Order: sequence, then structure tokens, then C-alpha cells
Amino acid sequence: WVGSNIPDYNEAFALAIQSLWERQLREFLKGCARELKCGDGLVTSLATADWTKLVKHFGELRGMPLEGFDSFEDLELLQMLGNACRHGDGKSARMLYDRWPELWPMWPPALPDLWDGPQLQNVPAHPPFSEISVPRALLDRLAHAVIWFWNDHNYIYTNSIKVKHESVERTLQTMRNERANRPARQSIASLRAVS
Repeated sequence: WVGSNIPDYNEAFALAIQSLWERQLREFLKGCARELKCGDGLVTSLATADWTKLVKHFGELRGMPLEGFDSFEDLELLQMLGNACRHGDGKSARMLYDRWPELWPMWPPALPDLWDGPQLQNVPAHPPFSEISVPRALLDRLAHAVIWFWNDHNYIYTNSIKVKHESVERTLQTMRNERANRPARQSIASLRAVS
């Protein structure tokens, strides 16, 4: 499928994961804005805010930066990947390549070692989006990033309870144990090897 106009199933799954995550985040932030009585203007703007504004509003509404979560880099990758899957060649695809060129393992095109024919001329700085290769293991990691973000957020919320019943303390310990058992973050290249 490389080089064709037929979308890869992994790209479709990446787009689905990103769409669900973004919808969850928007609805969560709208709920926070309503609860804090920030006004209808902010609630309305959250429906169409871009990623940068959503990140900013999260910090303002929750009092903690979204960038402070361990899963942020993967959530940012998911956001760019979803946008590029949705729109193809364009700004998001170029930004995605600039930050994660390993998603294009066959770029720039290479000639065989002993090639004595004509050399490649005028290779563009950015590959066509159709040349992307999204390993299935990366999809798992991105889906887990969403889950782990919500788990971490729930932990912070639960831990903020001033007087904790022993059941709350047990829940927090369970959450800490689960967090400690998360797999180590692997490079995209090593994920490709297991896909």
C-alpha cells in the first residue's frame, strides 16, 4: 500500500483514536468551564478550539499544565497524526515529519549500495503523506497514552481529597501500582520491529 492513495488501516485507527480523544477532552473542558461558571463564550469556543488552545485552556481550567503529564508527548503525536490522516499533505504532515521522521522509514528514498545508474535529483524536504508507515504497536501506545492520561488525572483528583477514608488510600495505592507497571516508552523504530 505504500505510495498508493488507499489509506492504511493503521491510519484509520489512528484517526479514530485521535477523534475520540479530542472529543473526550473537549467535553471534559466544557464541563469544567460550566462548573467554574466561566461563561457560555468559553464553552462555545471549546467546541472549535485548536490543539494549542485546548492545551492552554486545560492549564487554565485545571490549574495544571497538560504538558506536565507523562503521556503528553504521545498525545501531541496522536493529535498531529490524526490531523495529517484527516488532511493528508499539509502543515500537520510536515510538522509530523519534522518531529517524528521515523514514521517515514523509506524517506528519503535510497538507491542500492552498488547502484551505478542515475542519481536521485530534487528530493523534496518533506515526503508525501502517503509514504507514512504507522506501526500497529504505535497505535497501542497512543491508545494507552489516552487511558494513562485519564488515569493520572483521576489519581491527582483523588489524591487531592483532604480527609481520605482507608478505601481511598487503597484505591490510590492500586493506582500507584498500576502506574509503576506501565511499560517503558519505546522508540518508534523499536515499535516497528514488534509490529
